[in-house]
Amino acid sequence: MSISGTRNPEAGTRSPIPQTNLQLYRAMHAHGHDESAIQRANEAWLLAAESTGSMFRGSGKPFACHLAGVSGLLCLADQPPPVVVAGILHAMYQDRVPFMGASLPLEARRQHLAERFGTECEKLVHGYHQFEVERLDSWSDQALVDKGPVVLMRVADELEDMLDDAVELHGRLGDADDVRGGAMARRDKALALGPELKRAARLFDCGSLEQALDAQLARLSARTTPSAVRTGHYSSFSAATIATHE
Repeated sequence: MSISGTRNPEAGTRSPIPQTNLQLYRAMHAHGHDESAIQRANEAWLLAAESTGSMFRGSGKPFACHLAGVSGLLCLADQPPPVVVAGILHAMYQDRVPFMGASLPLEARRQHLAERFGTECEKLVHGYHQFEVERLDSWSDQALVDKGPVVLMRVADELEDMLDDAVELHGRLGDADDVRGGAMARRDKALALGPELKRAARLFDCGSLEQALDAQLARLSARTTPSAVRTGHYSSFSAATIATHE
């Protein structure tokens, strides 16, 4: 699968990777999604934004922008509407996400998404929830193919976290290289995971994701100096825990 449009060397693709809901809708339109699909994506975005509005990735990136980025990567990879919408909702079953402002149990969340976005989309979100912590190298090629689009959702999620040197913003300035969750540890983890992510993308003939992975992994490999800024956080955090770090 290829991505049409002007080449973007920074992302390693031929279209900018969406980082907002508005950019996502434009990408969906450009890739042939009809108005009903874009409307469903908007509904998913509003629910996800309500649930994660006070959350940030460990890099400091608003969590909702990460959701748009994951969905955008799936859109640019020519995935159908249920997969693109599931990309927006992929984190909604995590315990740390206050679903619509409440700590609803998993089954209640599943019922709500199924009723609102359809069983196909909900099954993808649930499948991703079960698969997101699995070691890819423990799965055979055929086993990954059998898992279907949830594998590409995992690839898009991991790739989105690599964009814009985001891994280098985790932790504190002055951290030793082996600090768990710190910038260098995350860089090394991403580089180690890269070949498995590329294998998964290749199994689904998803050249766009593989190209973007190549570009981001090359950037990570080439960086030899630490970032001048860090968030002071080692994983996702809420606005209530934001502090200024010298």
